[in-house]
Amino acid sequence: MASVWPYRRQRRDGTDDPEGAGHESTAVIGAAAGPSTSLDLRRGGDSLGAMRFFFFGSLVDRDILEAVIGRPPPGLPFATALLRDYRCAKVVDESFPVLLPAPGGAVSGALVEGLDERDIDRILFFESDEYDAVPLTVERDGGSALSAHVFLKTDKLVAVEDDWILDDWLAHHKDDY
Repeated sequence: MASVWPYRRQRRDGTDDPEGAGHESTAVIGAAAGPSTSLDLRRGGDSLGAMRFFFFGSLVDRDILEAVIGRPPPGLPFATALLRDYRCAKVVDESFPVLLPAPGGAVSGALVEGLDERDIDRILFFESDEYDAVPLTVERDGGSALSAHVFLKTDKLVAVEDDWILDDWLAHHKDDY
């Protein structure tokens, strides 16, 4: 059976593993569009447990994250973080946001660590090919800077000028998820 995830699997030697069956496979995000600077998940080499994600939209909500990963996330360490020089904008005809470059701007979000490979696969499926996971520098509360994977929009999404505000989404759109 072919994989339902929106990326192809490759073995470490670069050959396709369409079933994702090999224990030494690599998930390549954005592979259909050619070389990408986005997320490259390796089994074995990089520790998945050490991967950090910065969530700024609906995945900030624990209920939504639980629905996406299929398990309760309370054991996951959530911390507040800040992504500088971006803003959170609404998407045309959608209730979810995208990040846009905004010199001097800042977006508050959740810094999530401790996700396993299955969790990450499910998040990548949820984000689809509308986003690329890109490592960027974020700031923890207290100002310490560190790298985290942030989902940036691809050209498949069109933003509007209006800012996306989490509290508005929680009040008016969360129940639609």
